[in-house]
Amino acid sequence: VYSSPYCRCVDTAQLAFGKYVKSDDLHFSIHLPKDQRGEASEGLRKMLGTKPRSGNTVIVSHTGNLKSAVGIWPKKEGEANVFKPMGNGKFEYVGRILPEEWN
Repeated sequence: VYSSPYCRCVDTAQLAFGKYVKSDDLHFSIHLPKDQRGEASEGLRKMLGTKPRSGNTVIVSHTGNLKSAVGIWPKKEGEANVFKPMGNGKFEYVGRILPEEWN
């Protein structure tokens, strides 16, 4: 589990998964200077394209980061967007899970 260093993301990662690693690539990109936003977007794309050793990778971040990195703007808070890592930095968008579908 990777989390933005911002409080709400950290709280979500802790409450939902118990442990996490803070990643500067998940910093709230809208407030970053343009060059740093590009670096963070590239970091997020790399994370999305990296196959986990086992299980799944969970990324807790901000809607603007996903928009900057892959052009997807989640419509609802708490929405999960699912990607299939293909390796070598490539990934495939699978779909989304809306908050009311979590049960």
